[in-house]
Amino acid sequence: MTKSKPGGPRQFGPERYETDKLADDTIARILGPWPADSPEPPPAVMGNLSLLGRHFLAADLRNRDMHHRLAVPGLHDEGNEALNDFVSTASKLPFTKDKHRMKMARNLFWSNGPANGAVLLFGSFTESNAFPSVAVLLNASKRLEKLTPVRVRQTTDYVTAIMADGGFTDPNQNGIPGILKPRLGHAVARYLVGRGPIDEVMARVGPQGRVPPVTGQPPAKNQYEEMARAGWDFAENGAPCNLVEMPYVSMCFSKVGLDGMGKFNVYPSREQQLAYYELFANAGQMMGIRRSLLPSTPEQAHAMFAKAQAEDVAHKIPNDPRPGLTRALVDWAKSGLHGPILSRLPELLIRRLCTPETQEAMGLRRGLGGLPARTLKTMVPAQVLLNRAEAMGHKVGRDLLGLNIEQMRAREGRLDVRAETPLVVTGSSSPTPAHVHHHHDHG
Repeated sequence: MTKSKPGGPRQFGPERYETDKLADDTIARILGPWPADSPEPPPAVMGNLSLLGRHFLAADLRNRDMHHRLAVPGLHDEGNEALNDFVSTASKLPFTKDKHRMKMARNLFWSNGPANGAVLLFGSFTESNAFPSVAVLLNASKRLEKLTPVRVRQTTDYVTAIMADGGFTDPNQNGIPGILKPRLGHAVARYLVGRGPIDEVMARVGPQGRVPPVTGQPPAKNQYEEMARAGWDFAENGAPCNLVEMPYVSMCFSKVGLDGMGKFNVYPSREQQLAYYELFANAGQMMGIRRSLLPSTPEQAHAMFAKAQAEDVAHKIPNDPRPGLTRALVDWAKSGLHGPILSRLPELLIRRLCTPETQEAMGLRRGLGGLPARTLKTMVPAQVLLNRAEAMGHKVGRDLLGLNIEQMRAREGRLDVRAETPLVVTGSSSPTPAHVHHHHDHG
């Protein structure tokens, strides 16, 4: 439960400070210590992070690779041991045995591919950015314009990996590494903004404490240095990527995805909805979220999502970065849509797909680009476009994300960022990417 005092810090329950201990311990072992009196990351930490990034986080890995010993070239022995301990533990979480339900959920997604592309980008993506601690963490990189297309690709790859036929069981698919890599990425973010292992940092500063920002330094070389300098306010945000935030983000793909289908005149049956929630619950468990924190039914999802919207999305935060995140997304999307009418699609789709609370938080009630929101509502082209929402969604899905059925299936499991040097996979028949095979009877 979150309580707010006028003019005072937010009062959080313990769950706001609970994070993914397995991933946090893994990153602490891989990156190494960060002296408490050092405002800048030690060179050894940045070197280990660079190796992990190139050879694991950005590597093209498949499910089969998760069953062999991994070795990051150049990483110290303890770091490689930690990575293998993590993969061995995290990839063995239980999954549903009901293959029919998993196939039903995936078929629902693929059969509405182009419209789901628009829902993913302007609904799920935007709703997740509206959660205050998500927005604050994203803003810590100070590279919104450059990182927006990267984050869109990563988000799309995450969802398509989960939705691939046999995503978790086919050795040639990448559903398991597609989840474990962002899970470790969240732990990296916690380590950077805290400037050290997050449990040690929270023990040192306390739940009402903060890691102060670093100022007066030469320009940061990359987003990791930017994040390490940004600081973190535990009283205002809780822990980064905590176990209140993470279930909400998961619902931005499950609940918001299902609701968005309805905006494009696709109305899943109750059985299809239950299967969809079950699929994302499987993914959420592998992401380090307790099953009890994830919804199983539309009713549970509605109540949980509404609570998060009221307590968090509607919360006013100092120097609110959320309108800036919206502008970065809309500006990027406009770059691929030409003409005075089509260029309005991104903002109009966000308005159609997102809740009023999210629209307010993201600055859409005030309008973007200097154009008042009331003006948008009275424009004839805007009304025409809103009345043709299905056609809009299909066009945006095709033009911006390439999410028609054939293209989506062609890209299942594929990552856009490849490692400069392949990860060594001991005992694997081939460390190179394999062709994607579709096994329709897998989970």
